[in-house]
Order: sequence, then structure tokens, then C-alpha cells
Amino acid sequence: MSVQLDIRLKRVNKIYHEEEIVIGYVVVESRSEVKHEGITLTMEGNVTMQLSSKNVGILEAFYSSAKPVLTLYETYHGVFISIQYYLKCEMKRSLLNKDLQKILEFIMEYKNQKVDSKAIPVNFSITPESLQNVRYRKNMPNFVIKGRIDSTVCNIMQPFTGELCIEKCDAPIRSVELQLVRVETCGCSEGYSRDGNVILDFLILYRV
Repeated sequence: MSVQLDIRLKRVNKIYHEEEIVIGYVVVESRSEVKHEGITLTMEGNVTMQLSSKNVGILEAFYSSAKPVLTLYETYHGVFISIQYYLKCEMKRSLLNKDLQKILEFIMEYKNQKVDSKAIPVNFSITPESLQNVRYRKNMPNFVIKGRIDSTVCNIMQPFTGELCIEKCDAPIRSVELQLVRVETCGCSEGYSRDGNVILDFLILYRV
């Protein structure tokens, strides 16, 4: 006998805000009669830390100094820290049958807040001299890239806009790659650990 346990929310995108009610159904599907000893539904919020060889000492110190907070934070899937909210449904059954469990993650977001400050554009310039962590700088062609970011404070639901202009390059250009990198910083008074991961990657090809 095959029994399936499922959680279905009325909101398809599974995105909720503070003070909103999470509404849905617990569905039990079976081709025959099902006997159980009770069905429980719980909601959990977890904050987990991901240790690596780079941050093992720093995050252990941060974990020992952290204190429980009753504030609801937005759902976040990061490099070092993840904040997740779950609905967990369990069906208790007899000793001869295995208990059933279903876990469903939903998204917690803050309500849209109006920002009174105006967007301040930021201009930037990239040259061989401005690059960091470059071993063979002498072998690089001379180039000048200038651009502008329309605002450094952005809504994740709105487009990220700006301009990019290659004013000079001594070598032929075959392609231009643009990356949107999220840099995550975590730590305490003992130190900080910083790491980045690529969120979006754009490749612009040039035809010769």
C-alpha cells in the first residue's frame, strides 16, 4: 500500500510577509484505507552556518557569542549563513508501518518600504593600474573602461542598471564578461570572513 503525504499552500509563489497568515492544506493520498495515530503540523525557522577551511575558527567564535533573537528575518541562502522557514507535517503510524513526513519551505520577506533618499549614481574607471591581485601586469594590454552604476542601494525586485564604455584597448576585443557577485561578510570581534559567489554572468561576444 502506497501512502503519500503532501503540503500544499494556497499561495503559489510561497512568499509571505510578517503578520500574514500561511494558509494551505495537508493532503493524504492512498488507494486504500489509511490508519494512523495522529497528524502533526509544525512551523520552524532555522539559522544554519556553513563551516569551511577559511572560516572555521571565526564562525566558531561568532557562534559562541551569538544570542537567540525572536525577530523574524528574511529568508536568505548565503555562503556562510542560511535563514530558512519550514512547514513540517508528520503522520504517526503503527510499529509495522513507517511514519510519514513532509517538509515544505516557504519564503519570508519584509514588506516594501519606501526609501526617501534619492538614488545617487556612482562613476567608476578600470585600468591595468587599478586591478588587484594581478601577477603579470606587464603582459596586460593598456585599456581604459569607464562606467556608471545608477545606484548602490537597490531593490532586489527592480532592475540593476548602469552604463559601461570601453574607451581604449590596445588588444583586439573578442568578448566582454559582466558578473554580478554577492559578497557575504560574517564574523565578530575575533575576526571576519568574507567570500563571494557569482549570481549572474553575462557574456557579450564581438564579431571581427
